Amino acid sequence: MASLQTPPLVRVPDCTPRFASWAAVRVPANLHVWTRVVVGLFIFFTLTLSFVPWTQTIKAQGQLSAYSPADRPQEMHAPLEGRIATWHVNEGMMVKQGDLVLELVDVDPKFLAPDLLSRLDQSIEALEERRETALTRSRLLEKQIEEMAQLTNSATRSAESRVQEASKRIQSVEQRLAAAKVAAKTAQLNLQRSHLLEAEGLISRRELELAIQAEAGTQADLNASEAALQEVTQSQQALTHGRAQIEAELVQRLLNIRSQRAAALGEAANASQ
Repeated sequence: MASLQTPPLVRVPDCTPRFASWAAVRVPANLHVWTRVVVGLFIFFTLTLSFVPWTQTIKAQGQLSAYSPADRPQEMHAPLEGRIATWHVNEGMMVKQGDLVLELVDVDPKFLAPDLLSRLDQSIEALEERRETALTRSRLLEKQIEEMAQLTNSATRSAESRVQEASKRIQSVEQRLAAAKVAAKTAQLNLQRSHLLEAEGLISRRELELAIQAEAGTQADLNASEAALQEVTQSQQALTHGRAQIEAELVQRLLNIRSQRAAALGEAANASQ
């Protein structure tokens, strides 16, 4: 009879105390517990949120009063505003392009009055007359502008010619004044010489008196020439000022006419629109 032998047991030595690295990498037991708790809470909240009614509803009993789409407020877009008079389709019906969906009526029944076309024709005729009147006024103002420009040129040339004539008179008077000064100086020297000759008995008293009269005459001519020069100088200044005033006035009138013409053209353009 064979006998069964039990294999000898091999004892694994406990090496845990001797290996510090093994003890360092082991997961603590309390961390396993907290991990299970967190996973359980996550599963619980996920299941809870899946059954929460996000849309709040309540139960009520009653009867709807607007079964027909025509009785419900509906938004329709059309090129013309108006009020819905008749619906030709119901909710859920199939429509295609060109089908009549509804009929609109004007909110203001007097908007399209029977005499609207006639009044529009009258308005168009009035605008056309207004446009023609404005164009006619513009053409008249254009002629006035041309006439005013010619008048301005002629008035300017006339004033310029008068100023030039005054300048020529000034030159003539200046020449006379220069001659009068020479004559007065000569007469004064002759008078002085006559006084000396009369004192020496070389000339008579009559000749001295004639020299005195000649010196007085030349002095009078000198004074007259100076007065004439002053007069023509003032005349030239007045003519120059008058020329500038005339030019300014004519230019202002020309600008006013041009402004009126521009306004007439603007009125005609507005009437054309």
